[in-house]
Amino acid sequence: MCNKIEQKGVAIPSQLTVENIDHQIHRLLNVNKVYKGGICTLLVYWQTFPLQSEPNYCIFVEPLEQLQYIFSTRGVELTYNDTIAPINSFIPNTIYKEQDETYLTSCAINQDGSILRTDKGDLLIIKDGTVHINENTEPITTVFTEYLARNQWSIQKHNGIPKETVKDCQEIVHCGTFFGLQWINKLTYNNESRILEYDYTKQIVTEFTTFINTQG
Repeated sequence: MCNKIEQKGVAIPSQLTVENIDHQIHRLLNVNKVYKGGICTLLVYWQTFPLQSEPNYCIFVEPLEQLQYIFSTRGVELTYNDTIAPINSFIPNTIYKEQDETYLTSCAINQDGSILRTDKGDLLIIKDGTVHINENTEPITTVFTEYLARNQWSIQKHNGIPKETVKDCQEIVHCGTFFGLQWINKLTYNNESRILEYDYTKQIVTEFTTFINTQG
């Protein structure tokens, strides 16, 4: 975890230790009466008051709305544009749209337009039966794709998924800690839109459900 924080250029607070986090999470679970299942969010920030500037952190715990994982087959839309000028080496250029709500997220890409990840999770790009992912992914994506590999899935890792692979893919799945899996049902690439398939996604959802149910 600390390695991923440092990769984003954020200083590690001196109080951020396994012992402190374990104690604080358990305390929040009890205080907030979260007994069956919850989501823990760790926020690392730069504190500029009251006396000196230093890195700090805070932890939030909230109960799960649903205790059982349910995959939404409605799908969301991914708009990807690789021609926007870089902003601090990251480009906020991805929009996910649902029928009754629209929300923004950011897509981190390389200078050549290769996708690294989104700020909500990782993209699994499926082309010709192979799942293309990045080398550095969220823990849930890493463990899940290792599970897929053990079950004879073809997994190819990249240091940035090539934009040609994204452009020509058959299916895309969004994987993140908070929402599990999201099916990308429509891809708009540089203003050209097309509907994505659901065949491999359906199999991956089945694998993911089995994977979740086997975790202790």
